[in-house]
This record gives sequence, C-alpha cells and structure tokens, in this order.
Amino acid sequence: MPPMGPPPVPAYGSGDPFASSDPFGSGGDAFANVAQGDPYASTARSQPIAPADPFAALNNPFAAPPGAPPLARPMTAMPGVNSFPGGPAPVPPSRPRAATVGPVGGAWPPPQQPSFHQEVPLENMTEVRGALGINRPRLMVTQLDGSEQGEMPLNEGDNLIGREVGGIFAEDNLLSSRHATVIVKGGAAWVRDEGSRNGVYARVAPNQRIELQEGDQFCLGRIILRFDHRPPPGVMLSPDAVGYLSLVVGRDVDKALFPLAIPPTGLTLGRSRSDVRFPNDGWISGLHCQLLAIGPQVFLVDLKSSNGTYARIRGTRALNHGDALLMGQRIFHVNLA
Repeated sequence: MPPMGPPPVPAYGSGDPFASSDPFGSGGDAFANVAQGDPYASTARSQPIAPADPFAALNNPFAAPPGAPPLARPMTAMPGVNSFPGGPAPVPPSRPRAATVGPVGGAWPPPQQPSFHQEVPLENMTEVRGALGINRPRLMVTQLDGSEQGEMPLNEGDNLIGREVGGIFAEDNLLSSRHATVIVKGGAAWVRDEGSRNGVYARVAPNQRIELQEGDQFCLGRIILRFDHRPPPGVMLSPDAVGYLSLVVGRDVDKALFPLAIPPTGLTLGRSRSDVRFPNDGWISGLHCQLLAIGPQVFLVDLKSSNGTYARIRGTRALNHGDALLMGQRIFHVNLA
C-alpha cells in the first residue's frame, strides 16, 4: 500500500492567473508546518497510519482490533450506561412481580395513597360536599347595588330573617324585628311574611304576567306603587280606567301624577322611553315594566329591566331556585341546588 501522502500537485503554466496565489504551490503548502504526527503532513511515511479510533479511550466494545477486517467479530448487545467508565454505580435489577388478578399465596399489596391529581370517586365527593354543607340550601345576600354581603345557610325547618337575628340585619332599619321566615322541607322552600312593616317583595321573572289584585304593591328602582281597581277617596272616577296607581314610596317623583288612572290600553313605566317616566331614579331602566290590561284584569310585566321589578307577596309564597327576594335594604338570592 503506497504511503498516504498528499497527491502530487501539477505544475501550473506561466499563463495561469492563479499560479501566484495557489496555496498548494511551491512554498505555499498550508500544512507544511503541521507537527510530524499529522497524517496529512507532506513528509513521507514508511508505514501506513491507521485512522485514530475516537472511541478507543472509552473501551468501546465495537472498536475493531488492530489488523482485523471491519466487523470481524459478531455484534454484541449494547452495554448499559453502567458499563462505561465514569458512569453511575451498577444498580441491581429489580425483582420481577408476578402478574396476578388476586392474592396468590398471600395478602393483597397495601393500597397506594391517592395523589393530588387522582380523581376522587363520586360517592366520596358527595360525602365531602355534604359534610361541608355545600349542598345545603342558602340565601346569597347582596346590597341593592349588587355588591355581595355573604350567605345565609338555610336549615331544615324555619329560618328567621329580621333585626333580632343580628349580624348584618341588626342595623337595617327597614327590616322588622321578625320580618320573614324561610321554611325548608326536603328540597322545597317557602317564604312567609311575618306581618312586617315594609313587606317582602319577590322579583317578577322577565315577561311573566302577574295579575294585580286590589291593594297590591310593586317596586321598581326605589319607587313603590300600589294598584287599586277603584280610585282612592277624594279622587274622581274615570269612566274608562281599568285601575289606578298610587305612590307609596318615592324620592324626586312628581307627586302630582298620582293617583294615576290606567287606560284600557295599559301603561309602560321607565326612566326615559315609557308612558310614565321617572327620570331621577338611576335604578330604573329606560323601559322598565308594563301594566297590561286584558278586559277587567290588569297584569304586571317586567320588560327585562336591569334591576328587576318586585311584587309584594301576601302570606306564604313558594320559592324556586334562582328567585330573588327584596327585604329591607338587601336582596336575598335563593339557592336550592
């Protein structure tokens, strides 16, 4: 085998434009100053130099022995990381476990502790929720502006609301001492007015028709109105009127409007886009509610107002999940889930 020296460089003619700048020309060999051990040095070798094995320092089992043809010995299994110098200490293999579906010749293995991300069985979650009182009926209490004031858990049986209960109710001068009672039996609930001075008002569902009876009161914004079929004493009877509205509570209201006769075509009430307007009450929507006359009957209809229309209850009224009650200066949202 001839020596592995660099191939001879042909001479360039005198007319070659690259002759003077050829790095491989005479005296211009870029590797001329390379150490003697460089396999590509220009000095001739008497023996061929085999390429250096980059894995020789790692005792690579796949490295070919000197003078042996490539792959002269059969392939062996890939060694683990513990076979290399400098690697971690050998780890004894783990003991294999028998795959069984039940305890064979012994007891079941001890149960593993559930992780924080492990799903809790439904029956256990139900027990936890019951123990924490999460499923108990309750009233979510808010102020008139919607800001939350907490919640009132409802026990089975009677739950009194009034100033004598104390807490957030103690300083509400619009609440009576014993204002109302919320009764819970199983999954059902009712509210009973205990003869309070200012009453219990239940929110009217949007577009729901509530027939008004003699002396019924309803609230929109900070205004309370009373409905009567007959005019109050001292008021002349209007032959076409289907009822009359009287002002019970209201600030900055033109009191000269009342008593107000309700025509057979009905009336709309609101702040700016209605037949009867209350421009100074910011709690009232532009088109808030309607008095709808159908023959001799008059119905109260909430027109999807922002803050709702509330009708005063008489005696006891059944409650549904999502109902809202206005008592004193607070709104009680019913949660029966």
